[in-house]
Amino acid sequence: MDPFVEGSLEWSSLEESDLGQLAELRMALEYFDDPVQRLGLPELREHFHAPGANPGMDAVVGRDKGGTIVAYGWNRLHGSDVGEPQIWLDGGVHPAWRHQHIGRGIVEWQVARGQEWLDEAHAQDPAVCHVMLSRYVDEKFDGYARMIEGVGFTPRRWYFDMHAQFSDEWGHSQLPPVPPTDGIQLQPFHPELSEAVRRAHNEAFAEVPGVHAVSRAAWEHSMRRHAARPQWSWVATMAGEVVGYAMNCANVQDWDSLGYQEGWTDRLGVRPAWRGHNLGPALLIASMRSFLDAGLGGAGLGVDTINPEGALDLFESVGYESEEMVVLYGRELRADGASG
Repeated sequence: MDPFVEGSLEWSSLEESDLGQLAELRMALEYFDDPVQRLGLPELREHFHAPGANPGMDAVVGRDKGGTIVAYGWNRLHGSDVGEPQIWLDGGVHPAWRHQHIGRGIVEWQVARGQEWLDEAHAQDPAVCHVMLSRYVDEKFDGYARMIEGVGFTPRRWYFDMHAQFSDEWGHSQLPPVPPTDGIQLQPFHPELSEAVRRAHNEAFAEVPGVHAVSRAAWEHSMRRHAARPQWSWVATMAGEVVGYAMNCANVQDWDSLGYQEGWTDRLGVRPAWRGHNLGPALLIASMRSFLDAGLGGAGLGVDTINPEGALDLFESVGYESEEMVVLYGRELRADGASG
């Protein structure tokens, strides 16, 4: 697809050699906007080389007359073994270049590229009839939210960032006690359990609207991320069977803005048949103990819900406090000529 977005900048496809400049643009955006999600050069490289990534077709950068990248848009395909595919939209415009409709032009380009990808995928496999375009928007960015709603996106889910900062004198005794789990064992994550945990994760979220199963390739890629901390992660097992999990990581790029080092619970889930045994709070407290043992200053996680009311009770019960909210916007596309 032609990388042209609009006429005020020079547009081209994203190349690997652009990632350094793109990281500098991200730093400027983060300094000015203070977003919940931050991306540094390591994360951009991981996205560039992710399984199924095709940034030469799915990402564009806009340069000013001096050749500096001041805007970008990036469609990232989320593949799944089951269910419809999903494309995550990322992008931004340098503050000095805003209010010129460049941001809207980027989103319109991303929608058009998403439609082009879907039509090509449908031609190869008629079963691929739909794709969901998804975009995270911080609650405080109301202007961007209005813009993306004007391009056909609607709110689908709400995400709360929650944090529990440890005081200097904290130790295990200052954490809430691990509740009884009715004989279900908690144990540190081991790599040989990875595939069982992936299957447990997909089962735990199978009935959640808008959530897609994680493919083996995507899961393995996430486990290899530089942010992954399997040594801080926990699983719940019964007779050797994985029934729950807390997969943790270190979002080092966020530590400066937080003012302390934080462990982050990236994935938390319990298989439906094993709910009601206090596994959620038990896994969270075990994770917090790992963070303390690693010398970190706090714990964080993101809560994801289709109904914000009452969604935070579990996490508040073990010491987390809600600080920021992100809204997931979505727009579903349909392949040209697809039936049903």
